[in-house]
Amino acid sequence: CARLSHLNLCCNAIGARGASKLAGLGECAALRVLDLSSNKLLDAGALTLASLLHPSRLEHLYLPGNRISETGVTALQRLSSTDKRLHIHSFCNLHNQETRAATAVGDCSKIRV
Repeated sequence: CARLSHLNLCCNAIGARGASKLAGLGECAALRVLDLSSNKLLDAGALTLASLLHPSRLEHLYLPGNRISETGVTALQRLSSTDKRLHIHSFCNLHNQETRAATAVGDCSKIRV
């Protein structure tokens, strides 16, 4: 994946178990944008991603529509706070469980929409 800079896996029903299969993406030197929107990742998938993608060269990670609660949001916020280039898109623009979780965690400034 030496030349892969953008990867859109939106709406593929990857699920929490499938998130672990993305481990190699952290090694893709050129990957800057990863879209995992609407993949039923849940908290387990968010926790997996937070550990697999640290460190990475990602700049944008899209995760709307994955039913991630406060637990997953917190893990992703930690990931984005340790990597200043990374912007996680989704939580603050939704009117459902993800928005409540981001609000409960607090600062949405690093999780951009």
